[in-house]
Amino acid sequence: MATIDGRQTTTDLDKLRAGHDPFTWGVLLELEDIGPYTIGAFHPWKSRGVTIDVGKADKRISYHIWVDGHDISRSMDSLEGALAVAMAHKHDNINSQAGEMFIRMLPGLQRVRGYRRKK
Repeated sequence: MATIDGRQTTTDLDKLRAGHDPFTWGVLLELEDIGPYTIGAFHPWKSRGVTIDVGKADKRISYHIWVDGHDISRSMDSLEGALAVAMAHKHDNINSQAGEMFIRMLPGLQRVRGYRRKK
């Protein structure tokens, strides 16, 4: 894991809520609990190809997902997508693609994620 200002980054919810450790994937803006799901809005670190510039935040907002307090190691580009993936993870299984399929079915979310419906 990376360090920022000598502090190890984390995705542990308790540590993030305490505010002592920086978020692994970017600048955490807020954490929102919705039933068993926690969604963290954040500015991801800038990247160039596969190189991530830790400490340099992008302007876009992404949404990281925790289910039942556990990090599922997934982030999405929209809040709606994050909720769909969180629900699929909880009710299907950890390898579920149901959330992604749900997003592909909705034209408005396709634009958010960059999907194009095949004709």
